[in-house]
Amino acid sequence: VVTAEIVFEPNSSYFPHGGEAELQRLVAALPPGRAYAFELAAAVDDTVYRVGDPVKAVAYNEWLAERRQGRVADWLEQHVEVRTVEVDRVFVPHDASRRVVITARAVP
Repeated sequence: VVTAEIVFEPNSSYFPHGGEAELQRLVAALPPGRAYAFELAAAVDDTVYRVGDPVKAVAYNEWLAERRQGRVADWLEQHVEVRTVEVDRVFVPHDASRRVVITARAVP
């Protein structure tokens, strides 16, 4: 199992400084010629910012988490040279960290 973590800037789905380097480190740690499954666990904050409505705040934060996961998934699909890449996306509720934790596991 190989893991990496990217902490995004507030209200952004663009890679922060060092984000791509962290993904490159993860990919470099994967033995070649294997198939891998990736889990992208994205933090979803339930803090009410300017919206004022808790339901809208959670919806916005889930949308932002999905965009962050999508950015990571797109990068993996373009840069990982393995036989198979499976990507599973999960949310981590009540987490204000703004991070996406990437876990890579070899599959048989």
